[in-house]
Amino acid sequence: MNRERLRQMYGSTPPGFERRVRAALSARAPRAEAGRCGRRGPMARRAAVIAALVLLLAAAAAAAFHSQVAAYFGWFYGGDARQRLEAGDVCALGETMYTPDAAYTVEELVRTAEGLYGVGRAVPAEGVALMPGDAQPEDASALDPDALTPLPGAPSYLERAAGARLVAVKVTPRALGAPDTEETPVEGAGYLLFPLEDGSLRFAFEIPAEGVPEGELTLTLWVSRWEIAPDGQPLRGGDGDTYERREWRVTVTGDD
Repeated sequence: MNRERLRQMYGSTPPGFERRVRAALSARAPRAEAGRCGRRGPMARRAAVIAALVLLLAAAAAAAFHSQVAAYFGWFYGGDARQRLEAGDVCALGETMYTPDAAYTVEELVRTAEGLYGVGRAVPAEGVALMPGDAQPEDASALDPDALTPLPGAPSYLERAAGARLVAVKVTPRALGAPDTEETPVEGAGYLLFPLEDGSLRFAFEIPAEGVPEGELTLTLWVSRWEIAPDGQPLRGGDGDTYERREWRVTVTGDD
C-alpha cells in the first residue's frame, strides 16, 4: 500500500517535523556576553525550547488541518481543484455521531465558489465490520488509493466480518439551511465511501454552489445502515429487515 499517498490524502505531520523537534530539544542557547545580561540559565533555555516547540506544533497542526479536503478532492479531481480548495473557507469540525455500529466524524468542510466539500471517517464498533453501501460483500475490503484496485491480500468484506456483524452504510448530504430557517434539500450532491486498510471507511461528499447559502448554516446528513447475512444477502426489506436511517445535523460556522 502507498502510505505516502494515504498521508497526503488524510493529513499527516509535515515531513521532518520529528527531526526538527529533536533538534529543538537538543539545542543549546548561546551564552550572553559577560558583563551585559549575565549567563542565560536553565529556565531561560527551557523557555526557548518550549517556544520553539509551540511554533513547530502550530505549523504541524496547520499543515494537517489544511490537508484533508484539499488533498482528498485534489487527488480525485487534480491539482487545479486542490488549489481552489486550499484557497477556500475551511471549517475543522470534528463533530461525531455515535451509533451501535460505528462512530461517524465529520472532520473538515471547505466552502468555495463551486460548492461545499466535506470529508470524514466511520470507525466500526467492536464486533462490527463496515462496508460501503454500494459495495458487494465479495469485494476486497481495502483499496489502493492510487489505482482504486484491491490491496494485495485484502480480505473480502465477508471474510473480514467472520465472527462479527457485517453492516453496510451510506453517508449522504440531505439538506442545507441557515439557522432557524427551513432547510432546502440539496440537488446534485455527490458522495463516496472508501474502505481503508484498518477497517474504517473514509466518507466524502460535495454539494454544488447553488445549494450552499452564505454565512452560518446547518448541514443535514443521512446515515443509512443495513446488515448483511453470512451468506452475503442484504437484510433489507421484507422479513428480517434491518434497514435504518438517521438524520445527523451539523452546524457549519461562517467565520473559520
